[in-house]
Amino acid sequence: MSYPPPHGHQGPPAQYSHAPMPVAPVQVAPVRTTEAAVRRGGGVITAWILLGVAALVMAGFLLLAVGPAATVVSGLLGLIPLAICLVGLRWVDRWDPEPARWVILALLWGGGAATFGSLIIEGLVGAALNLGETASAVVLAPVVEEVMKGLGVLLLVLVARRYFHGPVDGIVYGGLIGAGLAFTENILYLSSALQDGSVLQTWVGRGLLGPFAHVLFTAWTGAAVGWATERRRGLIFPAWLGGLVLAILGHALWNGLASNLLFGNFLVGYAVLQVPFFVGAVITCVLLARRERRLTKDSLQAYTQAGWYLPQEAVALSTPAMRRESLRWAAKRGARPQMKSVIRTADALAAEHQRIRARGPEPELLSHQAELLQRSLSARESLRGAVAHGPGGWTAS
Repeated sequence: MSYPPPHGHQGPPAQYSHAPMPVAPVQVAPVRTTEAAVRRGGGVITAWILLGVAALVMAGFLLLAVGPAATVVSGLLGLIPLAICLVGLRWVDRWDPEPARWVILALLWGGGAATFGSLIIEGLVGAALNLGETASAVVLAPVVEEVMKGLGVLLLVLVARRYFHGPVDGIVYGGLIGAGLAFTENILYLSSALQDGSVLQTWVGRGLLGPFAHVLFTAWTGAAVGWATERRRGLIFPAWLGGLVLAILGHALWNGLASNLLFGNFLVGYAVLQVPFFVGAVITCVLLARRERRLTKDSLQAYTQAGWYLPQEAVALSTPAMRRESLRWAAKRGARPQMKSVIRTADALAAEHQRIRARGPEPELLSHQAELLQRSLSARESLRGAVAHGPGGWTAS
């Protein structure tokens, strides 16, 4: 693999002069990048407006349907399972955390657009087909809700493509969308339970036994899309469809357990199927997170050999322990934001490096790689300036 030389055609900065010079420089096209940024910016603004409107409509629907008091009480009760889901997803995403704006957008899609759209479609289709409660829960709801949540995953690929780095990011974004829908859905179920006195039973079932249900289903869709983003654009939609089928089947199975159609007893089915399934999902997330760290380490080694990173810089960014130590060191010197910027650019470079390895030296990928490499130099220069450390890498002395 070839890399553009640091600082365009001027050669590497002085502190990198000992490293071998890369070959085959790639020119970044500023005009195209700017135009693309404008298009992405317009799409992001449109998405935020639409999701904001959908969230307001959903909030208004809740207030009218169940009343302000029930909405507030149910919402407070629903915050606990939501918090459990967010903590779990943050644990999965701890190596390369997603930007807050995309986290919020995913939650808004799940809690607003996906939930409201599902309610409308399920109501219309259920009435038209005269479906009973069990058929709606086991057949209709899984299809409608997973499609609506899955559309949010596609939206994020469109507006946040450069932050969709692989399967782990897909799991996180899909999980956030699922958590948002589950939160709003919990308000509806708990509001109804307030009227018939089954609040505790409903909250335990949905908030403690099944807080990750919607999260896990849509995480499958997200993981499939994340896998495709490391490869070719043409694979994204087929991968989305494949992940969606798995999500629908998992959702239908869960609703079948909840309806006592399987095993005749929810707790028995939960122990036999859901617990092993959840453990398997956790193991999968651990393995994918380790893969993410390994890819970053391998990529930084390649960039170090090409002259873009000093060996001590690559070491400081390649393991969780060294990253924590580097952040602590930078925080003591008032440079934590600069260090976080260095880490973010390293992770983005690792993701781009993986795409190039999988897809080949496509001009668009090489151009983005060149842009990220220059950004990585700027981030490290900013860090060194902030800590008054001079040229060279940083040390924790």
